[in-house]
Amino acid sequence: MKQIKINGKDTFVEDSASVREIVGNTGDKLCAVFADNVIESLEYIPEAGQNIIPCTKSHPAGARIYENTLSLIFAKAAINSFPDRQVSILFSIAGGLYCRFKDGTSMSDEDVRRIKESMQKIIAEDQKIVLRKMTEENACTLNSVMELLSSGNLFKYMEDDISLYELDGFYGYFYTKLLGSSADIDYFDLIPYEDGCVLLASKESSDNVYMKLERQQALFNELLSYDEWCRNFDVSDAVSVNEKVLDGSVTELITIAETRHEQVLQRAASEIYADRENKRVVLIAGPSSAGKTTTSKRLRAHLTAMGLHPITIAMDDYFIDRDKTPLDEFGKPDFEGIEAINIELFNENLIDLMDGKETVLPIYDFKTGKSIREGRTLSVEAGSPIIIEGIHGLNESLTSHIPKKNKYKIYINDLTHLNIDQYNRIPTSDVRLVRRIVRDSVQRGHSALDTISMWQSVRRGEEKNIFPYAHEADIIFNSSLFYEMGVLKKYAVEALSEVPRENEFFYEAQRILKYLSFFVPIEDESAIFTDSVLREFIGGSVFEHI
Repeated sequence: MKQIKINGKDTFVEDSASVREIVGNTGDKLCAVFADNVIESLEYIPEAGQNIIPCTKSHPAGARIYENTLSLIFAKAAINSFPDRQVSILFSIAGGLYCRFKDGTSMSDEDVRRIKESMQKIIAEDQKIVLRKMTEENACTLNSVMELLSSGNLFKYMEDDISLYELDGFYGYFYTKLLGSSADIDYFDLIPYEDGCVLLASKESSDNVYMKLERQQALFNELLSYDEWCRNFDVSDAVSVNEKVLDGSVTELITIAETRHEQVLQRAASEIYADRENKRVVLIAGPSSAGKTTTSKRLRAHLTAMGLHPITIAMDDYFIDRDKTPLDEFGKPDFEGIEAINIELFNENLIDLMDGKETVLPIYDFKTGKSIREGRTLSVEAGSPIIIEGIHGLNESLTSHIPKKNKYKIYINDLTHLNIDQYNRIPTSDVRLVRRIVRDSVQRGHSALDTISMWQSVRRGEEKNIFPYAHEADIIFNSSLFYEMGVLKKYAVEALSEVPRENEFFYEAQRILKYLSFFVPIEDESAIFTDSVLREFIGGSVFEHI
């Protein structure tokens, strides 16, 4: 017997007992445990004195483990069903993962049914998922692994001992822990969509999923278009990007990627200009670290070059007094809720500006938490737009007094296409988190720990206040840059390495460090445009003092 702690409480357990046996039923799907802030699988045997905290599917780390386990089973089932074809997991959409045949051919409803039935069979058979450690040489002899890494040799960017997960003779690489058995999957669904299918890990009716997909059609089209664009330039995964960095061709591709951003901004500016008598209010909204500030300033430059005289309003100046801010479900002030905005005053000021009146705008004093009504005085010329950047820009409630014909809405997000390989995707929120860690560290003097500890609160706000309204946008600006991980890496690694082992977010810092390790750093930043979205995070932006 040995003594350990479970959620901080002392308990005695058998020396050979795994955490699966020790923790038992938690009321939610148990996916892993935190053992002294390091995430471990359910087969882990704790050491004496360790503190064990259950990690369930409701925790972001648990949800990630569950989804990745499901991805391995999907990959195995696809190989079983179509031995001569490969599938790829491309991106997240409508709460699931969009998958299709790697060669781009359509996946029929019957194809999806066959893969789903194979997945159900694998789960019913309780097949073990075993972690195997091997050398690069041994790993490269496995056909399933070489198919997985068909874009190049990812192993040379890993440590000497390579950890692969085996499922009934099929090997796959995942940089997170996985569940120990196929039978640990208690729910999934696989539904046909467009030329592929959507893999779902959470319980939801297919009708609801299809309704979400219909609302997110423009987002899906952008994700698919960007994926195809990156494949055209052979920068669709970590290995292909690394090769471009190492052979020096990345410099030209950086220019091409930045030009793609310019094309979208030019299109938006042209649409606003063409209907300038109506499109008086331009609203730019998106999640944290999407690049809203730089994008709004670049758009303003485009519109000015066309002969317009746009003005910019800061939505932060319309916060209500801090002591009147509504509380969230945790009893804390909800500064990100739309109720924290003085909507009536905001609409009143917009109407006055559109009518050509000189208007006194408020200023919010963040030190005192008070709104100062007598702020700056602004006016705007007829036919010139008012640019507003903020998280609620797509929500009609924010500008309820302004006719729809007078609004032009832009949704901005870092919709990365970049995956580790064809089954290991990098969530878009992870890229934004790295951006924010770098910005907070380089420009604001905040630690990576500060940023990570706030991230889930930020994400909850995004899920509530931004993503449900993305379909309202007139245009989507994808701020993703295929090369950004190579640039952000050196800043992020330094900041993340300072997260102490004894902190509860140590596991998250280690996870991010793990996937950053797959990217070759880009040391020379001279090719990065001074008006690039990326400059908002690493510094050196031409807009810093504008």
